[in-house]
Amino acid sequence: MPNFEELFNIFLVPQHHQPAFPTPKQLAPDLAWLNRVRQDIVTISKTKVGDALLRSIKYHGIIVTIQPNTPGSCGDGTWPIDDDLHTGNPRLMISQGMSIWFSPENHDLGHKCEARYKVFGQLHIESHEVLLHELVHAFRMATFRLDRSVKATKGFAFYDTREEIYAVLIQGIYASERGTGIRASHTRHFPIDPKLDSSLEFFRSGSEAFKIVEQFCKENPGFTKMVAEVRTRFNPIRAYYCWRIEAKKLSLSKLARDRDAVQPVFKDLYEMMRHNLKKYGIASGG
Repeated sequence: MPNFEELFNIFLVPQHHQPAFPTPKQLAPDLAWLNRVRQDIVTISKTKVGDALLRSIKYHGIIVTIQPNTPGSCGDGTWPIDDDLHTGNPRLMISQGMSIWFSPENHDLGHKCEARYKVFGQLHIESHEVLLHELVHAFRMATFRLDRSVKATKGFAFYDTREEIYAVLIQGIYASERGTGIRASHTRHFPIDPKLDSSLEFFRSGSEAFKIVEQFCKENPGFTKMVAEVRTRFNPIRAYYCWRIEAKKLSLSKLARDRDAVQPVFKDLYEMMRHNLKKYGIASGG
């Protein structure tokens, strides 16, 4: 019988550098990692948002592997395993699946990696939330829609790229379903502005909010329509499908225009402060 995650075409790959016949002591870190990642996937699957994401990955039939980060590395990431297509098109970048580099322990309170988020009032994001975020990127790769070249601007400056907006958005709906804090930045784990903390009010984030959500829904209609069925306080995808006219109007609101003007400035100020704190050893970089 397959392991739970394999039901969704997800395979866990522990460290590659074990000897041919490892001892139980040598295997212990691998087993601990396997158990923690598997538990995170089970946690994700028990939510409506997570179940929709896992079933959507399975539907597209492309393998996702998850393996530990390099020891000492804090950054999680998702990449294509290989590109044999050679099309020159950055959106056609998958031939052999994708791999997520992820170590749950990095996101435990007290871990040195988590220390990066203890300044500026940032949220503590649990490991299963981080993994769900990376699985959104994997899903976008599986649907041949991922395009990291589109930068996030104006009211979304703190999200860095359009793809990160999508991943943070799904992560936020997942958090809302579970009743935990909603993140509203990719630069760091900043909590969402209370003025934007609902399905419709999110569209005041910036003048491009409606266009961004609309593009996501048009590119991945099967997945987003399943997410739209999730009834929770924060679900902008549901608002797009159910209250499209109102959502579009809010993207043209004064708050949206004001955020277009000030968020890039705040982002520059934050980067300057972060650089200075790192320089003087007050905050960790990364």
